[in-house]
Amino acid sequence: MMIYPTMELLDGRCVTLEKGRLDEPMIWHVDPVEKAKEFAAAGAEWMHLTDFNAIKGDDSNTALIEEIIRTVGIPVQLGGGIRSRETVESWIDKGAGRVVVGTLAALDPSLVAELAKQHPDQIVLAVDVWQGQVMTEGWLRAGALSRQATSRLLELRPLQESS
Repeated sequence: MMIYPTMELLDGRCVTLEKGRLDEPMIWHVDPVEKAKEFAAAGAEWMHLTDFNAIKGDDSNTALIEEIIRTVGIPVQLGGGIRSRETVESWIDKGAGRVVVGTLAALDPSLVAELAKQHPDQIVLAVDVWQGQVMTEGWLRAGALSRQATSRLLELRPLQESS
C-alpha cells in the first residue's frame, strides 16, 4: 500500500475545505514548499497536490506549484482545473509525475483515453460522484451522465490505431 500525503492550495496557502466550500477554507499556517519537503523527508514516495485556484480558472498558484515540483524530491501528482490537452501536457513538461483529470474526462473521454495512451502512468482519472451524479468543475456542477453511464464511457480499453 502506498500513502499519498496531500496538500491543497488556495491563494498560495495550505488549506482544508469544509464540504468542498471554497468560500470558507480552514487555513494551515505552514509554508507549502517546506511542508512538501517534510513529506519527502518523512519517507513519502509521492505526494498529491490540489490547486483550488485552478479549479476556478485562476493560475496564481502556478509558480508555487512549479517550485514544489522542482524542489520536493519526490514525484507530485497534481489535480485541480486540468481541463485541456495543453494544460495536461504543460504540467507533465513542468515535471508533474501525474496529472489528475475529472471534468476533462466527463467532457471529452476520448481525449483522456488518447492522453493516457500518450503519457502512460501519468494520467489519473477522478470521478467524483454525489447523489448518483458525476460532479464536474470542482463539485460545482452535476454532469449530464450518471456514474454508471460515465463508467461505461470511460472503460479502459486499447485505443484502435488509425491507418
